[in-house]
Amino acid sequence: MFFNLFRRKNKEEDTVNTQEDVKQIHENTKTKVISEIPFEEKIIYLLEGKEAAFPRGFEKEKYFTVAKEVYESSNAKDVIEKIKITRLTENVAGYCIPKVCNNKLLITIVIEEFKLGINSPSKVVLKDDKCIEFRNILAHEIIHAEDEKRIIDEYGEKEYLAIIDNEIAKLGKTILTEYTACRKAAENYAYFDSTEDIKKKVNGIDAYLGYKEINAIQFENPGEKELEYARDLNYAIATWCAFADVSNEYEKKLHVPTYIKKHKEYTKYILSVRSLLRANYEKQPLNEEKYQKLGQQIMSELATIYSMNN
Repeated sequence: MFFNLFRRKNKEEDTVNTQEDVKQIHENTKTKVISEIPFEEKIIYLLEGKEAAFPRGFEKEKYFTVAKEVYESSNAKDVIEKIKITRLTENVAGYCIPKVCNNKLLITIVIEEFKLGINSPSKVVLKDDKCIEFRNILAHEIIHAEDEKRIIDEYGEKEYLAIIDNEIAKLGKTILTEYTACRKAAENYAYFDSTEDIKKKVNGIDAYLGYKEINAIQFENPGEKELEYARDLNYAIATWCAFADVSNEYEKKLHVPTYIKKHKEYTKYILSVRSLLRANYEKQPLNEEKYQKLGQQIMSELATIYSMNN
């Protein structure tokens, strides 16, 4: 399907990505509502935080043709404001930034430029697999955008903001929506790529607890640090549970090594979280009360692991 995606253009065609193109897009989009803005005009390239022309040699048309199919098949076109391609300092492929402005949900999708083969403004690697990777990452983030939109469509802005302002409900939402995005992207695009590592996240919690010399109460009544560790661990669990629910090949990623002191407890915990995610997957979108319940279940199950700090 993706053979010959990167046939080289001549030099005259290579020069189309100019600053004049960027300025013209701004002029064209000033008076348009989001749903009317073409997919190609929503994507921008950022260089050191400022909008710039895509690097010479980057064949926008080839990438955008493939990615547009994903975008057009979504129901989030009216809330996706921008798709930004840039260098990210975090070790992530991309993320969504939702905001509510004038009673309307607006979402910016940010994607790491390296994933598109842009190693630097002067070095572009043209490979078919980079085009496919861009499509897959965009699909994952668009699923997140759809989930945000579904919550507001179902429950309204007030309930949506209540979820965001409630740390436990927000935890439940973050973990369930990550499971959803991973599962749907795996089902629809065979996208199983992730650097998440459950073992490392478990080690991180153990190291933190050992340093603090604390017990289950820290997860029963979590502070900011406890929520951060719980979120990071369950983000990884949600990712690999989603992949394993699509393909048995990834069951091995849920394995907790026996050298980890509480490996039996964590093995049981992963099964419990997986059951919670599966049970809530078909019930989406949830409201604040149900996301809160999910977040509390995730935290209380984690607390049982350290109910006896030995």
